Amino acid sequence: MVVVHSNAQFGCDPTPMLNMHSVNLPAVGNMVSINTSRDGTNCCGGASRCVLFKVYLGSGLCLTMNIPTPGSTMVWIDNCSMPLTNFNNIKPASGDSIRILVCKPGADKETYKFTQFLVACST
Repeated sequence: MVVVHSNAQFGCDPTPMLNMHSVNLPAVGNMVSINTSRDGTNCCGGASRCVLFKVYLGSGLCLTMNIPTPGSTMVWIDNCSMPLTNFNNIKPASGDSIRILVCKPGADKETYKFTQFLVACST
């Protein structure tokens, strides 16, 4: 786990402390599961606790993520402009990485699964 100050992409002011995980799928294989708690503040607004993932993908690949208890979880990709509701076939806006902020009440540990694959990605 790497704890970082990160506000540039999610418009947080003042800069909060976030629990951040860097996930390099080309280096570890096509799938990884991370068990972590949400220790950071919600820089997209609200009182929920958050965790930030920066996911690196292989060139031309898409991402699917498995979110525990999706009904009570808010997820944003790259910024706070619109919550992410479809966790399948996620395509990076540019480049080969995606920043994903996952927020939910409480700070319990949950397992987040990220899988990269080659398909026609959604945008």
